Amino acid sequence: MQKIKQPLLLALVILVQLLVLVGWVAQKQGYHVDEIYSHTLANSQYRPFIQNLEGYATRWQTGQELLDALTVNESDAFDFGSVVYNQTQDVHPPL
Repeated sequence: MQKIKQPLLLALVILVQLLVLVGWVAQKQGYHVDEIYSHTLANSQYRPFIQNLEGYATRWQTGQELLDALTVNESDAFDFGSVVYNQTQDVHPPL
């Protein structure tokens, strides 16, 4: 009986944790500035900061420009040189 209860209890705990996790994720309404920086440093092509977008301070940026800065397109996937470069430009580069 004990051997059956232990896996069942573990499954119940994991299920409760997943429900709590999904509940918190569903309530998320925006991004903190650090999240944007992390996405940009990891995903943009040799452009570590959104502020480096052409015309950033003089005009509104289009949604496509921001999407390009925050995501990786197929031709740039696994370009670790870009990630390393972007991280070296960060104010807190990894050691």
